Parts: sequence; structure tokens; C-alpha cells
Amino acid sequence: MHKIHHNNYDLVFKEAFSIFNNKSLAFLGIDLPSIASFMVTEIPEVETTDDMMDLNFRLVDGSILHLEEETQLSRRDLIRFAHYDLRLFQYSDTPVHTVVLTPADGSGGTKVLDTGSLQYNVLQIVLADRDGDALLSRMRSALEKGEQINELEFIFLPLMKSRLTTSELLRRY
Repeated sequence: MHKIHHNNYDLVFKEAFSIFNNKSLAFLGIDLPSIASFMVTEIPEVETTDDMMDLNFRLVDGSILHLEEETQLSRRDLIRFAHYDLRLFQYSDTPVHTVVLTPADGSGGTKVLDTGSLQYNVLQIVLADRDGDALLSRMRSALEKGEQINELEFIFLPLMKSRLTTSELLRRY
């Protein structure tokens, strides 16, 4: 009796599609450009770093909020965040929502990464879009009336659009 390799289907699959590469897409009924060349299928990866996501929170529906801060949101950042999110999804087996906070001195950027079969997108909140001067005025008015304010707004006030410098904002408060 011959021993059958544990990856026998994979081996047949790879050989058949390698030999008949330009007939493969037609056989599968896939409308894509024809195959130009073979590519590696084994990509070695050695992790030597302990990548740290900025913040993760479990939401009441069981999903996860992954929060990052970036001044300039680039394609490279999206690749890194997607890598984080796939690992987080593999670990938790629950949807991950990624939000990127960008301070006032930053700018918008690439929010969608389309790799073909994988579409990854993040919600970017650019704090320059928020009027820090108007917020400061509303907060001052609320405090004068003895009303509660959202302390988080105060903490992030220096990262919002303002005519004032950070030290002027803090002195006025």
C-alpha cells in the first residue's frame, strides 16, 4: 500500500494550475486578466517585534474598537493596521472597527486599502475639522452655569483647530 501525502489535493491543485496556467481562469469562470507569471507561494515571516496597537476596547455588542493616532495616514499605516486587525480578529473571532484620530496639525489621508480580494477601511477623525475655539467658549459657558462638561473634549482641545496656541488655550480655561 502506498502512503498518500497529507497535502495530496494541494499538490494536484498546484501542479494542474501551474501546467495549465492560462486555462485556469477560464476553467474557474473568472473574468480576470490572463496570468503573466508564477509567484512565490511560501513567504517566510519572522516576527521579532512586539507590535503595540494604541488602544483596543470591547464594545457592548461584542465587537472591538481599535483606536490609533496618526498625524499623516498613509498606505503603509493601513497595511500595519490591517495586520493588527487581522491578528486581533484571529485572536477574538469578532468584528474589529478601526478609528484613526488625526490632530489638527495633521491631514487626511488614505482610508481604504484595496488588495483585490481584501478591502480594508478605517474611519479617520481629523481633529482639525473641529472648532476648538467654539468648543472652549461652550465649555466656559457651561462651567459658569454649573453644568457638566465632557472632560475628554477638554483633554483633546489642543489638538483641534484654533486661532490660539496651546498655551493660550490652557490659560483661557
